[in-house]
Amino acid sequence: MDGRRDGDVAEGHGEALAHPPLARKGLLLRRRSATQGGMDRKRIGVILCGSGHRDGSEIHEATLALLAIGRAGAEAICFAPRGAQQRVCDHVTGKEVDDRRDMMTESARIARGRIRDLALAHAADLDAIVIPGGQGAAVNLSTFSAEGEHCTVHPELARLVREMVEAGKPVGAMCIAP
Repeated sequence: MDGRRDGDVAEGHGEALAHPPLARKGLLLRRRSATQGGMDRKRIGVILCGSGHRDGSEIHEATLALLAIGRAGAEAICFAPRGAQQRVCDHVTGKEVDDRRDMMTESARIARGRIRDLALAHAADLDAIVIPGGQGAAVNLSTFSAEGEHCTVHPELARLVREMVEAGKPVGAMCIAP
């Protein structure tokens, strides 16, 4: 047993707990405070672009981000742009298929239906954002897959990232996310 009890979180409000392996890495565990369930919870935007590492958000990265956010006592708010994925893949064969899928509709699979239009996301309403990767992020949220360092970023994502940076709020990008 590592000394953690149900309700312990990395980074949160409340009493600091001793946890030597994490303390050596500079991380603290904190016991959730009784007031953390209300309006003082941090609101973390999770930016998705489909469901699947070949043509949407990488599912492992997205679900682990959602899990970590929840365990930290924060509220995850999922967003995705409206519009067609740039490509659709058969994840069994790895080949592209002739199909059309909406990024928001596909992202709703990961978000369990609780998804918002990325155009409605604003830094004033969020404490941080996280962008899971996946090849879909490199083609749906930017043109990085085709244009490399000369890529452009989806206009709504670019706007939100600029707002977050200007507000001094954290932006986390996983793997190949723009």
